[in-house]
Amino acid sequence: MTRILFTLIPEKGHINPYIGVAQHLQRAGVEVGFYASHDISAQLHAASLPRQLGQPLAQTARSANRGCEFAEQVSNAQWLRQWIEMLLVDVVEEGVAGISAAINQFKPDIIITDPMLYGAAIAANAAQLPWVAISNSLNPVLDPRVSSELLDTLASLQSKRQALFSKHGMNVVFKSSDMLSPFLNIAFTTEQLVGPVANDVECVGPSIPLCDRGDETEFDWAWLDADMPLIYMSLGSQIYYQPQMFNTVFAAVRDMPVQLVATVSDLLGSDELVDLPDNVYLSRYTPQLSMLQRAAVMITHGGANSVMEAIHGGVPLLISPICNDQFHQAFYVAKQNIGRVLDLQQASVSECSQALAALLNDPEIQANMRRVSVSYQVDGAQKAAQLVLALAESDYDH
Repeated sequence: MTRILFTLIPEKGHINPYIGVAQHLQRAGVEVGFYASHDISAQLHAASLPRQLGQPLAQTARSANRGCEFAEQVSNAQWLRQWIEMLLVDVVEEGVAGISAAINQFKPDIIITDPMLYGAAIAANAAQLPWVAISNSLNPVLDPRVSSELLDTLASLQSKRQALFSKHGMNVVFKSSDMLSPFLNIAFTTEQLVGPVANDVECVGPSIPLCDRGDETEFDWAWLDADMPLIYMSLGSQIYYQPQMFNTVFAAVRDMPVQLVATVSDLLGSDELVDLPDNVYLSRYTPQLSMLQRAAVMITHGGANSVMEAIHGGVPLLISPICNDQFHQAFYVAKQNIGRVLDLQQASVSECSQALAALLNDPEIQANMRRVSVSYQVDGAQKAAQLVLALAESDYDH
């Protein structure tokens, strides 16, 4: 039996895209295993996948990477640069031992890794195993015209990244923060969104789970009025602590004939969310895939998975990027005219309401979203699994 080990970064945006791939591989008779530095076993169990390997750190240790303080730190460009350098370079070798232990325990034939988890490639190379880079962002397919603070930061780190891999006898090519594998690289997008792609990356379409992906929650669906357009707002699982952005949107929809569902996490019940209109419903965490089946518009910070899932659902986007690769997704939303880009930290209530009205009523934006969304009506998770299985059956001649 083929054995495949997933090595993941333990954050929702870095876990969810891999769930469907693992489910398809498991259905095909592959034995899958998981390694992450923190405990993700509850989600794996709920997604009908095996528990993770090794002894992960406590879940609570991740609290520093979310909430009010983290959102404030991320807004500081210098702090963010240092944080990225720490994650991508400084602590990489500390994590190699844990991944190597998981490899020794599970004895995989192939490793699938988040391409930002550089230690996985180092451990795979030491074990003489092929490794597959499956991206949870658009990083490996970026148009050269895309610019961002993240890309500037990574350019300044290029020599340090190369030195890290050279130390282990490896020469790795990077696209943005992602490393490219000499064996197989996969991106969950299509050329209808990003344009022509180099032949070293396979664009397979969106990653949608085969069944539950393990993060589903209860929601009071009775609150929704089927006769009113639904606007759905989520700012992700890490930098959601943006009360000003939420309050601007709440005020913008107050007099609009719409309903708004907002995922606000720890802001639920906070006195920082003020003057809540009757047509707004707050949720700590929302079953996003189900919500997008009903939504007419999605408001997002531009996380790659949220944008991917909205396009899959044919839902126009109001995108307000805050940091990192969120600006990359915003570039393509603007390029394909499938939404509006608006800085909700600076925008007026009137500007926000006008943008939402355009997304609800502009036939050109809606037609463009339908055009791009057609290409997202494929099972990218299944196609990714098939490519991995084809690699497993080959002789790894790279």
